[in-house]
Amino acid sequence: SGLIIIPPVWVIAASLGICSLLLVAGMPGRNIEENRLFGGALFLALFITGNFLYTSERKYLSELEPGENLYLCTLSQYPEQRERSIRFMAELEFLVREDTLIRLRGSLLVYGNRNMTLMNGKPGDRYLIKCNPEEIRERGNPHEFNYRLYMEHRQTRYYTFIDSTGIVAHAVPGSRSIADRALITRERII
Repeated sequence: SGLIIIPPVWVIAASLGICSLLLVAGMPGRNIEENRLFGGALFLALFITGNFLYTSERKYLSELEPGENLYLCTLSQYPEQRERSIRFMAELEFLVREDTLIRLRGSLLVYGNRNMTLMNGKPGDRYLIKCNPEEIRERGNPHEFNYRLYMEHRQTRYYTFIDSTGIVAHAVPGSRSIADRALITRERII
């Protein structure tokens, strides 16, 4: 559902204090299978930690400015060929302004024409893309699959459409990461 509970700091601090006291008081002794105090404290600790990690993950993604900008991206997988277009996931690295680079976090879902030069791209290739990213919106009726939340869990908050003029520059790295080399090897095998 995407519902996030963000309690005040004092509630988190009090819960962690109570949790640590219960963990120490309920340390497993002889009868580890029936120690409900330790189990409850462990559950509370895991719940608080999970909530903290989930909220910090959502804050990790960069907010992109509206309008057309230059983005330095890395191709994170092979472009997916569709009937009339291609689709690929680009890992955002920097927003390029005149003389400055602004660090970005997250990925961008890019749709393009099928006849683009990107068809030969491999994971790890770097692209300078000129585009106008739009935030992924929830489409459909209530209580249906939440595509926006699904993509956000995959570190992707924005999508864009580009044509052949949208790719300003392309560079092949001197060395690729192990994950990129694994994807390239898998594609050769298939």
